This record gives sequence, C-alpha cells and structure tokens, in this order.
Amino acid sequence: MASSNAKNPQKGKGRRGSVRVTGGLKNLAATQKFRESEILGPVQKFVLAKNNQDNSRRQDIIHPSEMSHGDWCPRATYLRIKNLRAGGTYVKESFGFQSLNIFQHGHEVHHKWQAWLWQMELLWGSWSCRSCEFKWFATSPSTCPRCGKTDLQYDEIPLSAEDELLIEGSADGGVGTSLLEFKTVGAGTLRFEEPELLKQHTHKTVDGKTLIDYEGLWRGINRPFSSHLKQGQIYLKIAEGRGINVDRIVYIYESKFNQGNKEFVVKRRESLIARQMNSAAEIKKALDDDGPVPACPKGGCKHCEPKKAEETPSGEESAPTRRGAPIRRTTDTDGPVRRRTGRRGQAPRRTARPVRRPD
Repeated sequence: MASSNAKNPQKGKGRRGSVRVTGGLKNLAATQKFRESEILGPVQKFVLAKNNQDNSRRQDIIHPSEMSHGDWCPRATYLRIKNLRAGGTYVKESFGFQSLNIFQHGHEVHHKWQAWLWQMELLWGSWSCRSCEFKWFATSPSTCPRCGKTDLQYDEIPLSAEDELLIEGSADGGVGTSLLEFKTVGAGTLRFEEPELLKQHTHKTVDGKTLIDYEGLWRGINRPFSSHLKQGQIYLKIAEGRGINVDRIVYIYESKFNQGNKEFVVKRRESLIARQMNSAAEIKKALDDDGPVPACPKGGCKHCEPKKAEETPSGEESAPTRRGAPIRRTTDTDGPVRRRTGRRGQAPRRTARPVRRPD
C-alpha cells in the first residue's frame, strides 16, 4: 500500500524543513491571495503601503500608552531613546491588514463621539483650520477665528511633559472639568486586559467547540481596565501641570459585540501612577544627566534584551531598534492578541482623525 505522503511530497518532512513566513512577507503573501480581486486586494495594498510610509509617531519620547501596562520595561524605553539620540534608526513594526482595519475602527468610534459632542457644543480642546492652518484652543467652534472659514479639524487635547519627564500624549477629548477616553472593547481586548473574565464566559460545547457568552462578558465589565486607569491618570497629572482645569477622567466603552456603551468616571488618584512617574524621571535623568540606567523590572526581558549585539554610532550596545520598548496591540482591538517586542502597542500612531462639524 502506497504511503499517503506520496500524494503530498511535502507532508511528513517535519517542521525542521519547513519555512514559516512572518512579518512583512506574511502581509505581502496575504495580499497576493487577493491580487485578482477588484476591490479587496487593491485596498489592502493601499492600506499596508500607507501605514509603512507613516513615521509620524515620535519614538524619542515616552508615550503614556506604553507606560500604563504592567509589563512596561523602563530600561527598554531608555535604550530606544538613547539609540535614536545617538543617530540610530528605528524599524517600524509591521502590521497586517486585519490589524490595521481594527485600529481604523477604533479611530472611527473616536470620531463619532467627538462629532456628537461637537454638535452639542460641549467639546473643548485643540482645533486647526484646514484652510489657513491656524491652530487654537476652544470649545466647539464653528468658524476659524483667523479666516472665518468652517473647514475645521479637532486635534484632541495634546498633553506634554517632555521638558520635565519626556512624556507626551493626547486625551481623546474634554467636556467641563473632565478629560475623555473612548475605548472599543472586543474579545481581543478582554483576552489581553481581563483574561480571567473572558475565561469565566468561555464555554466548551459537547462536541468540543469553544463558545463565548458575549452578552455575559459585556455585562461583566464593571470598571475600567487597569491600563486604561493608569493612562488616564497620567493624562490628568500632565494636565494639572499645564494648568488645565480638570479633576476627573470619563471613560466611554463601546462594545464590539452589540454596540452597547458604558461610562466610568474616575477622579484623580496619583498613587496609581507613582511608579510610572518615578521611572520616567529615572529615564530622563539617565539620558540627560548620565544618571543610572533604569533597571528592568524582571531583571531582563524580551523588550530590553537584544537578540544580538548592535552598535550605535557611539560604539555602545543598544537594544535592537525594532525592540526598543514594550509593544503590544492597543486595547482598542479585537481578534487574536499577540505579544510583540519592540515599542509598546503601538498600533499605528493614534493620530486624531479629522472631525468635521456635521451639517
């Protein structure tokens, strides 16, 4: 009897002889599957190319999003910034079309809530005019104070403590004395942020299939996730230092399961971010004043340990540019969650999507 492997010469060779396509090549291969399609293939290629060309997200500062997660490695962030200051290059993390599509959905949710609050004349923050490029701070303007035109864009609320702590970010919006953060929540979010809650609502059927009780899962979310809490407190701390009158942060969660919404209001609690702020101060001191290099909380991790020695122009070893700081998918994601090395989750830079005042 002939072996079944005769029909498939590749079968039975084992993993050692196989080639696994990853990263950019994997994304290209996925796109090639749709090369004969009229819409999907061309759109995928366009989106991937556009993302690869976008290097607008600064890597020479500390992002509140990277600081807010429990596995943040201050040493990795220090190495990333030190390498860039020494003239090193940064290799951008590669994302597939599905991930970029997920990120874009999060941007659209932000745009929706911002547009509603703008119509209600409640949204304050930074604005810019597309016609004359004037920028100013205001509450729900309808025209540009310089040229009088209505082609306006909402630029969220820039929050910078770069001079003091090298930290820079932006809150999604502001209403009254509250900063706002809009978050989309899917199974991928829970898999990363609240794995135990997801486990409680995941069940096996008699035939071995895995089913998630999405309604129960959504009902089980009764507080902001830990990383969201810390990120918000960092924003409040910076806003206080900039003289912005805010005393709380409001989180609006939107379910990807059923488009349900939840609101959580959190007052300022600086104790939640004491360690993160101290670590940021250590990073700045090490970079600017030759202070001691911040330690890795784990005594060495995949975020700060280089795969192989690389030399900066100054001759000092640095972490690989692709692995300059913890990187994870943003919490505004769904689908499989993979831990990444390099900078933290930084989904393509969450630049504020232009918000136009609806007619």
